[in-house]
Amino acid sequence: MTACSCTVKRSTFSTMRKACGPGAYSVTQRRISAFSTPSERSVSKKPGLSISRLVSELMVSPMVNQLSPKMVFARLLFPTPVFPRMTILLLSDTEREGGEEEEKRRRRRGEEEEEEEEKKRRRGGEEEEEEKRRRRREEEEEEEEEEEEEEKKKKRKKKKKKRRRRREEEEEEEEEEEEKKKKKKKRRRRREEEEEEEEEEKKKRKKKRKRKKRRRRRREEEEEEEEEEEEEEKKKKKKKRKKRKKRRRRRRREEEEEEKKKKIRRGRGRRRRRREEEEKKRKRKKRRREEEEEEKKRKRKKRRSPSVLMSTLNEHKVLRVLRSIHKVHFTVHSVKSRGRSYEQRAEL
Repeated sequence: MTACSCTVKRSTFSTMRKACGPGAYSVTQRRISAFSTPSERSVSKKPGLSISRLVSELMVSPMVNQLSPKMVFARLLFPTPVFPRMTILLLSDTEREGGEEEEKRRRRRGEEEEEEEEKKRRRGGEEEEEEKRRRRREEEEEEEEEEEEEEKKKKRKKKKKKRRRRREEEEEEEEEEEEKKKKKKKRRRRREEEEEEEEEEKKKRKKKRKRKKRRRRRREEEEEEEEEEEEEEKKKKKKKRKKRKKRRRRRRREEEEEEKKKKIRRGRGRRRRRREEEEKKRKRKKRRREEEEEEKKRKRKKRRSPSVLMSTLNEHKVLRVLRSIHKVHFTVHSVKSRGRSYEQRAEL
């Protein structure tokens, strides 16, 4: 993006550089410039910009000085197919707050820019000659730098070759030493394996002898244990027989005593059962009465509940607020786009 410096101030952009002739600069695209057409630049493509920054950049161009702020925003924003309402409200606020101050700033900028243009026209011829000289110097310096770089590259290549040769020789020597070490290790391993095999055979023989001895001992111990277990089982059987006889005698005595007690209790048990059944019936009647009374109270509350009345009132209030908001949104902007006014869009 290139533009004449008479239309741009250096304070409005973060970085700039000279491009195509006296008084021309190329501007970085960190911010929106005021020189592209409104169809190319729309706010929907650059959502991160704040409106105050956008206004300060737009007011720099000479085309904007001839227009009112409403028309500038119409050229920028309204070509978009659908634009949200909140941005329109924000634009209307900026117009109300800073309208008078912005007009004064425009006039001052216009006067300052005219003065700068006249000064630059006078200095235009001298600057062209200075630029040519600078370009020649820069080209000569670039050629010298290229030659120095080529010489440095050649020296680097020679050094690299020497280093490679040294590395290859060192690697060969290391490989030879490693092979010798491997052979020594193999010999040692063979000796050690043979010795280990002999020791393992000796250990196996010892284990066999020990196993035989253990088997003999286990057999003898098992025979002794079996004899002891048989004697213990005989003793246990005798004890169980005695216990069974005692239990049978106790059960007979308990059964006889319980039968005697039942005969005495039969007369008392019938009276208690009748009393319990009557008490249960009384409790059931009380519960039914309480539930019926609670249901009646609930029905009365529903008839007189305020939530039913407030729901209708809230709908009317919401409609009134919405109508007032639509008036604030679209009475400020009377600009038309694509054959429809924004007041008609609000009704849709």
